[in-house]
Amino acid sequence: MAAVLFLFGLVSAGVLICLIWDYLNPHSFHKRFPPISDDQFMALCPPGTNREIALKVRQVMSDCSGIDYEQIYPDSQLVRDLDFC
Repeated sequence: MAAVLFLFGLVSAGVLICLIWDYLNPHSFHKRFPPISDDQFMALCPPGTNREIALKVRQVMSDCSGIDYEQIYPDSQLVRDLDFC
């Protein structure tokens, strides 16, 4: 029984390490946020959102963060998703 619990702990630790590695790996960002067009961006915005203002904010966020314009989403969180500090 103790051996089974030990193996379960090792497998759980391995899975956790893989998940953390994937999250911290820069390539995982590109998987989570594939490039989207302005039309796709606006489709994800709440109804009534001013297109000109929304796209200008997107551009400013891209310029300030160094993240590609096409990878800024309307629901992106500045610190968690975009590593804004």
